[in-house]
Amino acid sequence: MSNPQTPFLVQRTCTRKKENSREECRPLEEYRDLPAYVLLGDPGAGKTESFDREATASGGEYIRARDFATFDPGDELKGKTLFIDGLDEMRADGGDGRTPIDYIRKHLDRLGRPSFRLSCREADWLGESDTNALKRVSPDGEMAALHLDPLSGDDIAEILSHKSQGPDVEAFIRQAREHGLDELLHNPQTLNLLVDAAGGDVWPQSRTQVYAMASDKLVSEINPEHRSANRDSAFPVSDMLSAAGYLCAIQLLSSKAGFSLDQARTDEQHPCWKDLPQHHSVLLAALKTNLFQSDGEELRNPVHRSVAEFLGAKYLATRIESDGLPIGRVLALMAGDDGGIVPDLRGL
Repeated sequence: MSNPQTPFLVQRTCTRKKENSREECRPLEEYRDLPAYVLLGDPGAGKTESFDREATASGGEYIRARDFATFDPGDELKGKTLFIDGLDEMRADGGDGRTPIDYIRKHLDRLGRPSFRLSCREADWLGESDTNALKRVSPDGEMAALHLDPLSGDDIAEILSHKSQGPDVEAFIRQAREHGLDELLHNPQTLNLLVDAAGGDVWPQSRTQVYAMASDKLVSEINPEHRSANRDSAFPVSDMLSAAGYLCAIQLLSSKAGFSLDQARTDEQHPCWKDLPQHHSVLLAALKTNLFQSDGEELRNPVHRSVAEFLGAKYLATRIESDGLPIGRVLALMAGDDGGIVPDLRGL
């Protein structure tokens, strides 16, 4: 067993997107020949751990984005490959999202445009805007986007086996699968949250309790920098869960894949959250939590269909019971030509 204070790390792989095609996933260290790249992933996916490990292994310099942007870079950084971690933390307090990038660009330019790596949450990456801005200070004028791959089945088993006083590995994975939460195992943070919440081998007795437990964990912000930046403006958990339920209900009833974070990224399967009838900012906050995951550049979909069904059903039930939403209207949206509930909505 590993030291409980020292997290066990597995080798991570990444996928690089190039003009609407996907390369085969490769270990992160195999991208060392790239002059500049951004490492993207959902909250808790393992970006910081991967950066810290890769910086040490490659002889690079790991530095927090906030520190790099705030302090004048010294000569000790010249000639080194820089691993600038946590662009999303600088954007957490709102404002013009381009400003943090400009500070980073200025300091990279002052250092002579060295090779660099940047990490950011998928939901906080501004896509082509950020890519084009960073190309201006890249050593070769190019900027690659690497997407941190989910944990594999072997990764999950290995991490669980190294947990001190952890659960029975096979039993835990089987229980997660039976409860419809196996997708949550593929993110290191949600994997650990699920282990903590389930109490080892003891799971809640009902599916409602399981999904309520999972939803509470997934909507919570773990990163202290994000919490500090949003301390005065953070939405209550109940509001975030309600917003997520609203989004999930719309996604399921309309048979859409998810939502876009920006109107320029809207497509047939991803309406923009701003175009919804209740387009309050709490919707954007909910989309950036672990209740949703990346479905492409600036696109988000529910982390798992069963979680979406639980949250959507809870939202609709509340509207019916508390706000007088006619149950007949809801059933009409869920019914097929024969009057029965369509198969895709039976879980809801």
